[in-house]
Amino acid sequence: MRKFFSTLMTWLDRLRRTLVNGLFVLFVLLFIVAIFSEQSQMPESGALVLNPKGALVEELEFAAPSLLPLQSSFGAPEQTRLHDLVRVVRHAADDERIRMMVLKLDEMGGAALPKLQELRGAIESFKASGKMVVAVGPNYSQTQYYLAATADRVFLDPLWVVAIEGFS
Repeated sequence: MRKFFSTLMTWLDRLRRTLVNGLFVLFVLLFIVAIFSEQSQMPESGALVLNPKGALVEELEFAAPSLLPLQSSFGAPEQTRLHDLVRVVRHAADDERIRMMVLKLDEMGGAALPKLQELRGAIESFKASGKMVVAVGPNYSQTQYYLAATADRVFLDPLWVVAIEGFS
């Protein structure tokens, strides 16, 4: 009887090791396949959609933890790093697959004039590469229109407005 239990335990131990090792090898193979599988590729031609959300900032600001439960649920305000946008636009100017840029500025918040000038310069260099720029939006604030004015074509909802307060 003792030999039977010893044989049974040995057999169960081998089965356990085989199953665990088999699952481990399967996991490693799936991991390798996921790493080396073909990533989604950009089509031969396309458009860059520039859709900044929130304020344009140099560095992202994070909300400080709050002791009030209601206040902590709001989190940090939406922000977009200026240098990320400029880098993407400048890279797109040299990319032959990108044929045009679409400026979708309706969710962009405020920005200081030097930040707007830097982004506008990147957009103008994109245009200088011979590619078209189109701006679309339901309405434009002053900062949004400052960027939209660089576009070859500006589309605006006829029922909305452009709020300009005195750029010269």
